[in-house]
Amino acid sequence: MKGFEKHWIDFLEGDNHALGEMYVAVFEPLVVRAIYYTRDIENARDIVSQLFAELLLAPKEVRRDRWCHVRDPKSFLSIIVRNKCMDHLKVVANRQRILKTIPQNQASFYEDSSEKELIVKLNQCISELSDEEQKLLELHLDGYRNHVIAEELNLSEKTVRNKLSLTRKLLVVRWQKLFIFIWILWN
Repeated sequence: MKGFEKHWIDFLEGDNHALGEMYVAVFEPLVVRAIYYTRDIENARDIVSQLFAELLLAPKEVRRDRWCHVRDPKSFLSIIVRNKCMDHLKVVANRQRILKTIPQNQASFYEDSSEKELIVKLNQCISELSDEEQKLLELHLDGYRNHVIAEELNLSEKTVRNKLSLTRKLLVVRWQKLFIFIWILWN
């Protein structure tokens, strides 16, 4: 058995040191693959690092149940990186699409405000959501699919879809109210 496959089996059995050995062996090649898709070295490094962090945090039972069938761990990790890059690109495209749909009076606010101020205001709107709504939104924005969120929160997929829809609508309303308040203050 080759060294990398041996490390994979050891990792599945709970040996986190083996994951560290795999990290050293494939981090840079996986980053190169991620750069191919994202065209951004920082995002590529973040994606690969996040993958290994998720693997590290996975309980031993999850490791065995989900990944025991993997025969070529290098290819498996490469496919995961590709999928995470595709998810990242979808999130970026969605954010750009949303920014294009903002009315002109709100768009001028974006141009006049620093990004940091916007993040503070968005976090203020998010902090007004319930804990469950915040967790749903966090998982959704992290790129998790509805069925994964449902499994994580022990809900049905349909419930997750409905709650996400309501949470997004609530967040939009709060965001709009914030802009109205700011507009009133400025005028």
